[in-house]
Amino acid sequence: MPVFRTGERRVGLASFPYFRGELFHAGPPQPALMAGYKTMIPMLRSKRLLATVLISTALFAFGAEASAGDLAAAGRAYKSGQSAQMAGDDAKAAEMFELANSLMPSATALRSAARARYSAGDLATAGGHAEGLIAMYPGDESSHELASKMLQKIRPQFLRVALSCDVSCAVLADDRVVSLEASLEHVFYLPSGSHEIVAETEEGGSANKPVAGEAGENVRLSLSPKAPEKPVEAEPEAASVRFSPATGIAEHRTPILIGGVVLTGLAASASLWSLWDTQQAKDDYVDSPSRAGFDDGSSRQFRSNILMGTTGLFAVATIVGYFMLPTAETESGGETGFRPNGFGGTF
Repeated sequence: MPVFRTGERRVGLASFPYFRGELFHAGPPQPALMAGYKTMIPMLRSKRLLATVLISTALFAFGAEASAGDLAAAGRAYKSGQSAQMAGDDAKAAEMFELANSLMPSATALRSAARARYSAGDLATAGGHAEGLIAMYPGDESSHELASKMLQKIRPQFLRVALSCDVSCAVLADDRVVSLEASLEHVFYLPSGSHEIVAETEEGGSANKPVAGEAGENVRLSLSPKAPEKPVEAEPEAASVRFSPATGIAEHRTPILIGGVVLTGLAASASLWSLWDTQQAKDDYVDSPSRAGFDDGSSRQFRSNILMGTTGLFAVATIVGYFMLPTAETESGGETGFRPNGFGGTF
């Protein structure tokens, strides 16, 4: 019987009339008892509602705590970027601003990353950030103004590539990461010449396509990265067994046959003699009926029955030993069956 603990008190289910069976097996329901149950039902419903509210609150608090953690980390990364920028290390500053933007995307962080990349001389990456500002924050005048000024100087110097994926993907160009953020649309800048573009998905899908162009040109690409097909493991072929009485124990078949025939013949001879002897006892009893003659005839009949049964057993054992118990040879691609001499069959 289950037992629940409430504080220092142990409460068993048997302490309630319902679980003792009294409600249905101890006579008609008592009005006081039924009133108690009716009082308990709203209480139980209230407890369920309270539990639901508490669980929802806990989940919301957990999500809020996670968001607060990301916000704090993004703030630290942004502050580190400002410190690096003040120290004249624009490349490190750009990395910190990009980290802050990945933790908590914002126009401010992305603008700072674009400025730092531009100041560090990484114009291609700065152009990608500028395109992102226009696409993600179209109503932000500061972002649009900064991006437009940068792109006026960057576009004439690089090949602009607009990539579309049928599923969210990250992009690499010539084994260099262009964007780790999975998205359906990417716009980035490459130097003049030929390049190999690779789109990858979180599921391991990949697709690639070459692209070539000159500075100031615009190229559009479409890729469909597909997850690699899982290799289909071939099921191992079931070992087939072919029964062949001509092999395996072929050298033992002749002794089995000879021994079985000899034993069967001896038992059959004894049975025939016993039957003849029983018939003689029957004739003597018919000529001179007596109790002793009846008992003697019954004894001989029992002996004859035993001998005939033994003869049948020897015959069956001979057949089974010779035809039905060959060695099983395991062969790949064979069939299972038996083929005794003189007839054949498969099962």
